[in-house]
Amino acid sequence: FELKNRLKQNIRSSAIYSKQWKKYNNSLSIHLSENYSINDFNMTPNNNNELLVFKTQELPNISFFHGLSPIFGRGTKWYNAFYWQISSQLKGKQTIAHFSKDGINWDNESDSIIFNDDVWYSNYNNHYSNYKSGISNKLNFSYKTKNIWGWLIVRPSINAKEDWIFSYKEHIINDNLIDSSITINRFKRRLTGSSNISFSTTAYGIFPVEIGRLAGLRHIITPNITFSYRPDFSNQIYNYFQYDEITGEKFDYFNNSIVGGTPQTKSQLISFNVRNLFQIKTKKEEQYEKMNILNWNVTSSYNFSADSLKWNLINSSF
Repeated sequence: FELKNRLKQNIRSSAIYSKQWKKYNNSLSIHLSENYSINDFNMTPNNNNELLVFKTQELPNISFFHGLSPIFGRGTKWYNAFYWQISSQLKGKQTIAHFSKDGINWDNESDSIIFNDDVWYSNYNNHYSNYKSGISNKLNFSYKTKNIWGWLIVRPSINAKEDWIFSYKEHIINDNLIDSSITINRFKRRLTGSSNISFSTTAYGIFPVEIGRLAGLRHIITPNITFSYRPDFSNQIYNYFQYDEITGEKFDYFNNSIVGGTPQTKSQLISFNVRNLFQIKTKKEEQYEKMNILNWNVTSSYNFSADSLKWNLINSSF
């Protein structure tokens, strides 16, 4: 091993608890973890305005999931084909670091410092910590049709995602110039989503080939076309961005948050997928056996909203 790798000393620990309620189609998991660098803990920043992270903690990561379930119960009526599923995730991340004492914007009242527009608070052992948390909720509605005309399956669905954060950044604009940003400790929510509809069918081709133990060859082809739509959530009507009214520049309130940035591009996509499955049937004495010999998938997509290069590459996998 190289010396620099041998001298790296990290302590990683984690704990996971999970529980399933199969009767109700629910599941819960709790994950705690810590990554601690002994080397970085023993070091001291030398340069002004320098940050040296030595510990990160997930405190906590809690996930709840309710699987796909019928909205109006099971049955043969048309409304029994409406389904839903939901998930929620609470994420918290704490970062602990050393700071150089020179060149730092110090706030004596709150016993904190501002670094890269984030607020770091002093803890009990003279280190500084930054904590971010958020909650993501996902909801899906879908409709499972039976075969239309005996061969076509149509499946529309709506996906909604709501994110909650408890602090965000707001830029300070003076004379239309961005000087800095401040952290606002306040609740903020964001609702995004998409919709899609897919069409699929299955066709069979049987070739009566009899050579030795080979009793037949079958080709199953499953084409699928999916239309999906997602709006541009950077539009001012959603209020997820801070705008400079003169320059038109925009700043995402959720940028660098634990729930991720806001989608800024409109998407109108049509996706194509063709699955080819080749099977053979063999005969041994009076028994027949079926075997898959090749699974070949071909995919591509076309984005109507793209300015250029609307077609994506054609991907082929075996």
